This record gives sequence, structure tokens and C-alpha cells, in this order.
Amino acid sequence: MSIIFPETFQILASSVGSQSMPITGRTMDVETGIVKKCKKRGLEDYVEVRGGDGLDPSMMSVAEDFCGMDSVPGRSSVDVACGNSAVRLVSSGRFENSVTVSFDLLMDWGSPSLICPTLMETP
Repeated sequence: MSIIFPETFQILASSVGSQSMPITGRTMDVETGIVKKCKKRGLEDYVEVRGGDGLDPSMMSVAEDFCGMDSVPGRSSVDVACGNSAVRLVSSGRFENSVTVSFDLLMDWGSPSLICPTLMETP
């Protein structure tokens, strides 16, 4: 998903890189919560929230990456103060990954996760 405006992203639900645990003949999903910096930890399944000045996500900076299982909406958010934003799911193919996000125009510029230099320039 790509968006053209500074945005705040709310993570509504995430099941990325998590697996079920067998318990007495049944499987049970264990909520790990949102885990940050999954790529740095060497995990192959994660979600990236990116921001930049162009439309190509590969040229954008990573504001945050996360993985894990969390079904409680809105506990985690990522603010991206850039002209363009993207949410990217990276999957190894070994898990049934899904992520649900909502987005809105960034109104509180207090401490965004990522600030692009072009938004700091004054005409």
C-alpha cells in the first residue's frame, strides 16, 4: 500500500511470522504482541513502514519494521512525516502472514518515527 501525504499508521491486527503451538492435540495461537526490529533480529517475515520523497518503495527509508501476533487494535502506531509512505509485507512463505492497518493524515508532528528532509525545508 502506498500513500501520498504525511501519515500516521495504526496497527489494527498483526499475525506476521507467528506460529501455532500444539497443545493437547489442538493448536493454539499465542499472542506475542508487536515485536520491533524483526529484520535486524534475522527474522524473515516482517512488515516495513517506509517513507520517502519518491513513489518507489525501494528508494524509501524504513521508519519501522515489526512482526508478531497482536489482535488488540490501535496499541501501536507509526508516524511518517514524508511526502510518500508505503507499508510492505515481507514473507518467507512459511507462515500465513496478515496485517491490518489504518491510516490518517499526520496531525501531531511531536515525535514521528521518520522525518524526510524535504518536509523540513522552508520556501
